[in-house]
Amino acid sequence: MRRYRASFLASLALVAIAALSLWGWELYRTRQNRLAAQEYSRGLALFHNRKYPEASQTFARVAAHRWSSYRSLGLLYQANSHIAAQEFGKAVPPLKELLDRERKDPFLRQLALLSLGYVHERTARWRDAAASFAEAAKIPGPLQEEALLGRGRSSVQAGDLKEALNSYRQYLSSFQASDRSSQIALQIQELEARIKQGSGGK
Repeated sequence: MRRYRASFLASLALVAIAALSLWGWELYRTRQNRLAAQEYSRGLALFHNRKYPEASQTFARVAAHRWSSYRSLGLLYQANSHIAAQEFGKAVPPLKELLDRERKDPFLRQLALLSLGYVHERTARWRDAAASFAEAAKIPGPLQEEALLGRGRSSVQAGDLKEALNSYRQYLSSFQASDRSSQIALQIQELEARIKQGSGGK
């Protein structure tokens, strides 16, 4: 009986320790989230007031709260603050970290891929830009239209006219009612003519 009682008390002690650990962990996460939320609000205010260097530093602090639900947003806005300040090279690391980290939210991934494509586009890395836009275009969502156009633009600049043509055709097929559909139809005709001319009319 004593052995059973000792075993029972030991089990209770383990349960108590586990409960305290969980409680402590939840307190820690709650505090991380609260601090990150405060920094995030401060960063947004700086961003909207066009104080981009200060905003990027603030969002970096948000991203440093690794257990916070604001971390991914912090990385995205840190990158976009650098983009707005024309610091394109500095925007790449937080975007890549976000893409490595974020697997569950397709909209955040699409935003990150579009931002990365834009950075590559602005630095004339056309093939990298086309690849980022192509990945973004695979994700169904409100930004798929912009991703297809970005893929088409970058592919033209990279000299991959067939890839550009495929992208614009996919755009026209998916977004026939778009205001830009007439313009894209003309670009398709121009690309078809250039491809035909390049192949010697065959």
